[in-house]
Amino acid sequence: MLQRSRARNHAVAGTITRCVMLYVSTQFIAPSMGAEDIASQPSALPSNTKAAFIPAPKTTWKTAQKIQPISLGRKFRDQTIAGTARRTPTPARPIVTMKNADHTDPPQKPDEGDGGHHWLLMRHGQTNHNAEGRIQGSTDVSRLSEAGEEQARRAGEFVAGLKIDKVYVSPLSRARETLRLVETAGSQPLGEPKVVDDLREVDLHEWEGMLKDDVKAKYPEIYQQWRGNKPKDFQLASGKYPIRDLFARARSVWTSLLEDASEDLEEAEKLQVVSKGPVQTLVTAHNGINQALLCSAAGMDEDCFRQYEFPNCGIAEIVWNPGEARARKWRWLYPEQSAWFAVTDTEECNEMEGAAEQLAGAKAGGGATRRQPAMRERRATSGCEKEQQGEEDLQQQLLQQRRQQAGRS
Repeated sequence: MLQRSRARNHAVAGTITRCVMLYVSTQFIAPSMGAEDIASQPSALPSNTKAAFIPAPKTTWKTAQKIQPISLGRKFRDQTIAGTARRTPTPARPIVTMKNADHTDPPQKPDEGDGGHHWLLMRHGQTNHNAEGRIQGSTDVSRLSEAGEEQARRAGEFVAGLKIDKVYVSPLSRARETLRLVETAGSQPLGEPKVVDDLREVDLHEWEGMLKDDVKAKYPEIYQQWRGNKPKDFQLASGKYPIRDLFARARSVWTSLLEDASEDLEEAEKLQVVSKGPVQTLVTAHNGINQALLCSAAGMDEDCFRQYEFPNCGIAEIVWNPGEARARKWRWLYPEQSAWFAVTDTEECNEMEGAAEQLAGAKAGGGATRRQPAMRERRATSGCEKEQQGEEDLQQQLLQQRRQQAGRS
């Protein structure tokens, strides 16, 4: 009996020893290994545990799996990961590219420290005719598309940060609706707009309402003239010169706007009203008339048309004071902002074209063209040394060509 009791106690002690070693192995030595892994790979355990390790029956392992507590190693690791997650800062804002920066990061506002009268020329939002490729001209049939309405609302968010002193608008519905949405999105009144009939879009007469593809098919040569580099000579089959008429209208508009600005300035001086920052006037109109207004302000003629096209709801900023012969400078303001352009720099559109015509005329033996007097007149008024040097270089080229022609004869 005594021997049997000792054998039984010895067996129990061995079992307890194996259980303790198994617990230590699974909880501390190999926290990433499960019980079944240890049973199948005892060699993975340290050498001091191999001798004492005796795999238990599968039923015992299953039972151990059911009641096995979470490994302290795993628990510590999980807590560490969780704590790290809680301490991780909010991810940085993604880099905004130019494609999605149109309205997320608005451009700078007009320089408040810059004196002078700032004119903001804005085009209307996209219309259903824009989307269809249909020519609108000065007709009042088209309406803003959903995309156009969204463009106007986003432009309104930008304009809301500006101090607008006065508002002018075209009589056409697409421009007036754009202005209404701009004002609504900005949540601040812009004041009663003054409707100016001459701010309507270019008159395209018999082309209005036609699809561009149909115009190309019916009037291929005239359409090429319309899209070409000599807009001044663009003439419809009816005998009209749309671009010449448009620029004449733009010059008339500027005369009216500057007169209004001068009267407002005199009234403010009488009332001793001190303006905070520059005076800013918003003009909501169309691509064609806005181009003509910009070119006229910078002293450019009709042949510079299409060099400065406005996107839908695009805004250009011009600094032009009443009483001055022309604007001082201008820039694109929205949706993408550019650097300031001095008016003398912008005149290169006229100067370079005139120089090209002179060279072409000289090669043909015709000498200087009609552009030469106009170039001299603009150079005298601007006093730009760069333009003067360019003219001298051009004269040298012409003189050299004439000498070569004389030598051949």
